[in-house]
Amino acid sequence: MDFLQIPKACGTSICACIDSKTQSWGYYRADLIPEAKLKRVWAVIRNPYDRAVSIYHHANREIENPLSFYQWWKNDESFVIGSDVSFLHSPLVHYLTIDGKLAVPKIVEFADVPDFMKRTFNKELPHLNKTPDRKLYKEYYNDKSFNLITEIFKDDLSMFNYQW
Repeated sequence: MDFLQIPKACGTSICACIDSKTQSWGYYRADLIPEAKLKRVWAVIRNPYDRAVSIYHHANREIENPLSFYQWWKNDESFVIGSDVSFLHSPLVHYLTIDGKLAVPKIVEFADVPDFMKRTFNKELPHLNKTPDRKLYKEYYNDKSFNLITEIFKDDLSMFNYQW
């Protein structure tokens, strides 16, 4: 099985675990993977509200006084929607679909990755790139940021039935 890495969905930790027989498709879209190989691909999905917080922390990891969560996403919105430049911010469906249909045959939920890695690869998953002092994702949101992130990731929320 080959791994399709999606930004801020456990990819760094997984890549540290998998062996050389497993190809890692780092930040590829499904439509760029040869069809014969795509049949063997798996990927991790993550609640978009949680992933948005992770993206925010990752992008601001070296900034002393970053914008608020809402202001950062609001200012960055033009790069989020429909831009190939902003691969870090792209919705999950940007990576996992072809013509609006899920193209990756094996999807693993973020919370299930440690068990999946143990069962599939007999490996313990390290937690790399952990944000120190990170709060629960719901603590970052107010009505404005909730509405903004809901709009940006509406296709993920719909396709994968994520709830707040």
